[in-house]
Amino acid sequence: MQVLVIPSWYYTTDNPISGIFFKEQAKALADTGQLQVVLMYGKFDWKESLGMNMQTDQKDGFLAIRGNGWAPPKVTSVGIKLWLKKYLSLVEEGFEKAGKPDVVHAHSWVAGLVAKAIKARYGIPYVLTEHLSSVNEARLSLRQQRLASRAYRAADGLTAVSHHMARQVESLAGGHEVLVIPNSVDTDFFYPKDQVRLPPRVLLSIGDPWYKKGHDITIKALAVLKSRGYYMELWLGDKIPGRAALEKEICNLGLQEQVKFLGLLSREEVRQVMHKASIYISASRVEPFGVTMIEALACGIPVIATRTAGGIDIIGDQKELGQLVDIGRETELANAVAEMVAHFDGYSPCLLHNKAKDRFSRRAIASSTIDVYKTVLHDNRA
Repeated sequence: MQVLVIPSWYYTTDNPISGIFFKEQAKALADTGQLQVVLMYGKFDWKESLGMNMQTDQKDGFLAIRGNGWAPPKVTSVGIKLWLKKYLSLVEEGFEKAGKPDVVHAHSWVAGLVAKAIKARYGIPYVLTEHLSSVNEARLSLRQQRLASRAYRAADGLTAVSHHMARQVESLAGGHEVLVIPNSVDTDFFYPKDQVRLPPRVLLSIGDPWYKKGHDITIKALAVLKSRGYYMELWLGDKIPGRAALEKEICNLGLQEQVKFLGLLSREEVRQVMHKASIYISASRVEPFGVTMIEALACGIPVIATRTAGGIDIIGDQKELGQLVDIGRETELANAVAEMVAHFDGYSPCLLHNKAKDRFSRRAIASSTIDVYKTVLHDNRA
């Protein structure tokens, strides 16, 4: 069986982390030995040069095809049509190189529009997985809702990365069933460090933008902890643009010596800081899934998360993994940290890792995804 994976965004030289989990999922599917995997991503917009530039590589166990070229903004029906025309020209070249797939797997509704066009031209069924926070938060414009609905309704299989996301997709999918298949994490790469456990001292949170990720709430919780006699450090990872407001708050609260900005981290650096951290904090105001929470669990770190879609799906009522708190409540977050510190020895790094592995390993998610492909192909070939 051959599958064509089409992400809606993908990593670049300037941003080597964005969308990298699509690459990791493609590799996980290829590593099963059950599939021939091709990943195709087209970057077509008004900033690109005229013509078509296509590059290929096969260094990660699957064939990756990238294309870029000029296309008008996708803000009108004409712009969408011209963008799709450009994308289909990349698809045609890709099919000449790799052959036609048995099934297409589109990630998020924008890529779903491409998959829908491929189905219309070549009759190839497609699976669509939704990841976008704007869908999870019901923040699509009416025009975007109409486009997403077309992509969902024409899909042969629909999945979403959380239960809340699935309900949002169902509301636009005309009654189509939406399965929940979370994102995967490399639980062979993310693992607990074999060392003597030190008393909890370092809180870690990774991601931006800072308001959406609730870093201001975490900083205020740190101040509450300090007022109670807890001296802890807070490490914040990622670019965190526009962080001047955070830095001002840090100064106002006298936390300059306790808050450390780590910058954009590579995968290896994420693992390195997780091996040094004690507790992972996800104080997000919105979180459709939360890959870093799973990476932390896989590294043996308990998690305190807000009651977002991701927090509820990943932590839920599993007290052995961590705690959930209400969104925007710094005192409640501080209370949760204090309670976790008091019972820190009750969190087993080995148990946390194994729980993450059972639910979110590449092998587990790849197996569930292949089952969806088989169902779609059986339905279309019956």
